[in-house]
Amino acid sequence: MLKPVSATDYSADIESALATEGGHLSVGRGGFTLHYHYGATLSGYACEAIKAQSIAAGLPVIDSRLVDLGAALQLAVNGPLVAVGREPDPAPWHGLSYARSAQSRPPMLR
Repeated sequence: MLKPVSATDYSADIESALATEGGHLSVGRGGFTLHYHYGATLSGYACEAIKAQSIAAGLPVIDSRLVDLGAALQLAVNGPLVAVGREPDPAPWHGLSYARSAQSRPPMLR
């Protein structure tokens, strides 16, 4: 008989993300990525488990699974990256620049 898989405890990683300016969780069609330090990420597929733990801890969560695929692709190609643990670049922002998380979201998601 198969044993149920228990949810992983991501609390230490989430705490690190909360302590980092711009730390956040992004959830997409291919899994999740937790951005918790400049250049440091944690990726996986237990999207609902880490999303619930992140929301409970107060970590910003960007879940693009419900966004129109065309809009998500447009943002991924043309939108700025979130400045995680680093200073943001000055405006105007483009696809390879870094901005604070509130400035990285497209108008439809603000």
